[in-house]
Amino acid sequence: MSQKSSLYRTIEILKHLNEGKKLCVTRLAEEYEVSDRTIRRDFELIRERFGDFMSKEGECYRAY
Repeated sequence: MSQKSSLYRTIEILKHLNEGKKLCVTRLAEEYEVSDRTIRRDFELIRERFGDFMSKEGECYRAY
């Protein structure tokens, strides 16, 4: 997948979390062709905007 905007990535991550998927930082970084740090910032932004609705399991996240 080609590099997409931060907003697109964040929306896609939220959609996958809403579907109950477990999302791992390294896998998402590869998929979106960005750094692991960028994906971690996306998760931080999601938590800031939408509250604490995710659990962290190592480098992976899942919505409760």
